[in-house]
Amino acid sequence: MYLMTDLLGSAAADPIPGLRQQRALLDALRDDVQAAWRSLSADDVTDTWRGRAQQGYLDRLESLRRDVHALARLLDDALREVALAIDLAHAGL
Repeated sequence: MYLMTDLLGSAAADPIPGLRQQRALLDALRDDVQAAWRSLSADDVTDTWRGRAQQGYLDRLESLRRDVHALARLLDDALREVALAIDLAHAGL
């Protein structure tokens, strides 16, 4: 479990408000990342895109989509960790 500290390094008396704030920030960031992932769609590209430049664009777009999707999954993991930390703090552990 992570120990919440203030800027001076002293242990926070009640970590729950800080954890809740962290959860809200992560949640908003995850929503933004998921919106960005959805906007990186190649749906408007037709089968007539066969040139090297067009294929390079599609390949890079797909690579970027994979990277953004991986980031969204990492943010989901971080949100689960914060939720666990909140649960542990409520339990007094």
